[in-house]
Order: sequence, then C-alpha cells, then structure tokens
Amino acid sequence: SQFLHVLTMISSLYLSIVFAILCAVVPNYYTLLLSRALTGICVGLNENSCGIFFANFASSKKMLTKGSFLFEALTYPVGGTWVTILGWLFLDLVGWRVFILLTSIPLFIPPIIMLHCCFQGQEKTKQGNSKTDKSKIPGETDTLVDSGDVPNFAARVARSSLFVFSNLCVGYSTIILAPWLIRIYKTGQGDPDDVDKCEEVVQDTDLLILTVVTGITNIVGRLIGIFLWDRVRFLIQQSTVTIIIALSFAFLLSKPSFIVSMFLVGLSKFCYSIQGVEVAVLHFDYDYYGKSRFEVGSYISSGFSMAGGVVGTSLSAFLDPYIALTVLLMIACSEIVVICFMRERF
Repeated sequence: SQFLHVLTMISSLYLSIVFAILCAVVPNYYTLLLSRALTGICVGLNENSCGIFFANFASSKKMLTKGSFLFEALTYPVGGTWVTILGWLFLDLVGWRVFILLTSIPLFIPPIIMLHCCFQGQEKTKQGNSKTDKSKIPGETDTLVDSGDVPNFAARVARSSLFVFSNLCVGYSTIILAPWLIRIYKTGQGDPDDVDKCEEVVQDTDLLILTVVTGITNIVGRLIGIFLWDRVRFLIQQSTVTIIIALSFAFLLSKPSFIVSMFLVGLSKFCYSIQGVEVAVLHFDYDYYGKSRFEVGSYISSGFSMAGGVVGTSLSAFLDPYIALTVLLMIACSEIVVICFMRERF
C-alpha cells in the first residue's frame, strides 16, 4: 500500500512536468484544455495520496494534526498567493507560455528528489524488518486510535463529504467570482464594445486586487483557523463562519459598490479559509473514520471536496454572477444544517 502511494505521487509529478510543457507549446485552444485537464488529473492523484501517506507514518495524533495544518491548511493558500504575485510581476514580461513553465516545473523537482529518497529508505526498512520478529513491531498508526472501527461509518462519511463539498464549493467559486465582479464594474464604466475583452480583467492592478481578495485573505484565514481550531468548539466556530459566508453572498446580491463587493468576496474567502483548517484535519482523521476503513473514508470525502471545487468554479464561470451567488447562498445555508448534525465533531 505504501509503495503504491509513493509510486502514485512520483508518477503524477513526472506527468505534471510533461503536461506543463505540453500546455506551453500547444498549437490550439483544444489541446490547451486537454493539457490542463490532464494536469488536474495528476493533482487529484497526488493530493490525497500525500495526505494518506503522511497519516500512515504519523507518530501521534498531535503530529498528524500539525501535519494536516501544514499540508492542506497552509500550502494551498501560500501557493495560490505566490502564483498571483508572480503573475502581477512577470506575466506581461515573459508571456503566459514561459510563465506556466516557470511557476510549475521548478517546484516539481524537490518533491521528486525527496520521494525517490523516501522510496530508497523504505526498501532499506523492509530489508531490516525482514530480519526482525514482526509480532513485536507496532503498526505505524497504533498510537493514533484505540479502536480499528467506528460506529455509523457510512453516516460519518456522508456528513463529512457534504461538509467538505460545501466548503470547497464556496471557496473555489470566489476564485472566478472576483474577476467577474471586477469585469462587471469595468464594463459598466467603460466602452460597451470592450465587454468581451477578458484580458482587461487580469492585468496590472487587477492581479494585485485578486492577490489581496483571494490570496492574502486565504493565508490570514488559515492562520487564524489554526489558532481557533482547538480553542473554539466545532459547532460554534463552523456555524458562525458559515453564517458570515451566507450573509456576504446575500449582501452581494444587492449589487453594492465595487469596494464593498470586493470586501464581501474577501470576507467570504477569509471565512472559507478558517473553515478550511477543519476540512484539512477531517480528511485525515483516524479517530473520525476509524483505522480499519480510514483510507476509504478519506478518499470519499476528498473526492467530494474536489467535486465541490468543480461545482463552485463552474457556477461562477458559466452562470450569471448573481445567479451563481443565489445558488452559493443556498449551499451555504444547507451547510449550516450539515454542521448541526456532525455531532462526532462536537
């Protein structure tokens, strides 16, 4: 099982390099879409395998929690903010083809080296263990939980899946929603003939606005979420931030000024990030899913979280922004109900 996780991670990283190069040299729009879709598949292969690989080797529940914070609660917002800052600084200078290569390939090399070293270390460990009495060797996760199974496993997975689905749906929707609102504001004051020029939305100061609204708020929210995670009860914290998200979407439907709109989008992203800390821990929580079926529960909930990201992005990309906001408001209200039924987290 561990060999397969390592192999999956290494393979996905190598394939990501190939697809990044393909994306940079594609001759037309459709091969561009294909290369990005293949890159997305590699991200999906890598994301959950990394978490389960770490969970299986964590020495304690405390270490697993800290690792979850670093793995999901901080790496995503830092990476997203880093890319938007680089785009603001270099995209107009080097062009999008070179920009894709510069922001992807150099970052793949260090983890590939580390995984190869890890794989070699596993081989040496296996050889050493073969000479030892296996009955005296504790399991990698024996210190994490006392029981191998938990009651109501299916219900736990269903509730956690709905919770992470709603969280990612709200969070990813703001990635597209913010540029859309910027575009609406610009076209409302500019030349109507320029309505379809998407490049006007993602240049110069606009990228800096997106960095603050969807990047900086994400990082600050994660840090505050880590601080609050074990200090505020699950029901109080998660229901509060979800209500704030719902109110932000409701106020956005009233079509406020540009500054207020950007503030509300940033506020919803901030609350999503606070909640994202709980999502990061929940994905790889042995106590919640039980050791015997941990991987099944983790894969299912992670799959629903990725589905939430797809749905949220699609809503903001293909629907009128205010119709998308209405749907997202309904999803946020439904999430409040789901939170109230997650009694295992209380």
